[in-house]
Order: sequence, then structure tokens, then C-alpha cells
Amino acid sequence: MIAAMLSAEGVNRDVLRACFGREGSASHWRATVFLEYEEVLARPRPMARSPLSAAEQRKLLEAFLSICEWVDVYFGWRPN
Repeated sequence: MIAAMLSAEGVNRDVLRACFGREGSASHWRATVFLEYEEVLARPRPMARSPLSAAEQRKLLEAFLSICEWVDVYFGWRPN
């Protein structure tokens, strides 16, 4: 998602377009991942490379989240 916001070309943007076009399976998210993306979007230094304004970045994230499926993780991985 972040890589797709930083460059208009490449596979990352193609995957994002496919999600919006419903060509592929929906992306699955959980709340902690969403919070991490919000935090990365708030970083001015890396996001300054994006051709999108901060408001456009937020709008794109919100639009993407509206088509995603939310999942709850009900188990934890234990180290082997």
C-alpha cells in the first residue's frame, strides 16, 4: 500500500488497482495493521516522495479500507 503511494508504476500499484477493480481476492486486514499504516502515513519524510498530497493519501487509504475484509486473529504464534 505504501509503496503504491510512493510510485505510480510497478507491481505494487498494479495490485492496488486489481483490488479496486475486484479482479483479485479482497485484501484482509486487522486493526493493528491498519494502525501501523496510519502511523507510516503520518511520517513526513518517506511520504514526501509520494506524488499524492497528505489528504489524497488519507483518502486513498480510506477508499482501500472500504473494500477490504476485516479479520480477527484468534491465535498467537509461539516460538519453536
